[in-house]
Amino acid sequence: KQWYQRRVRGEREEGIICYEVLYEEVDERAVPTMRLYSQSEEEKWRFPFTGQANARSTLKLARINLSVDKRGVELCRLKRELDSIFPWLEYIPWFGWHPSGESVWCLLLNRSQQKLLLISIPLSYFVPESTEVAENGETVTETEGEIPPEFTVLVER
Repeated sequence: KQWYQRRVRGEREEGIICYEVLYEEVDERAVPTMRLYSQSEEEKWRFPFTGQANARSTLKLARINLSVDKRGVELCRLKRELDSIFPWLEYIPWFGWHPSGESVWCLLLNRSQQKLLLISIPLSYFVPESTEVAENGETVTETEGEIPPEFTVLVER
């Protein structure tokens, strides 16, 4: 899944255009592999059985800067992974841009899909992937389950 927005940065004379692509990155390495057989071949599929590991999802942002004399791509991650803030998180079924263009929204679900949270995350919460992190692996100091003050909870059920 991915969504993008076009933003003009700087003065018009500078001619810098930035496309920002919001996307979901899914890591299925912990999900067990299941083999399915057909008449002519074997297929391997990842399938999260009950009680076993599921895929981990996170939101990322790619900033594509274009100008007359140079181009560049900057990959960004969240300051803190969503599943460390919301330990119950299993799925991010929908996400997109706030009309202001200054934040993104995402819908979070637990595995049984009985808990739902719709949140807004400001673009300032995304940092370049090259940003160094503290010893504990975090760039911020909130504790598990504590929602960062930058986030806005829009709906909770």
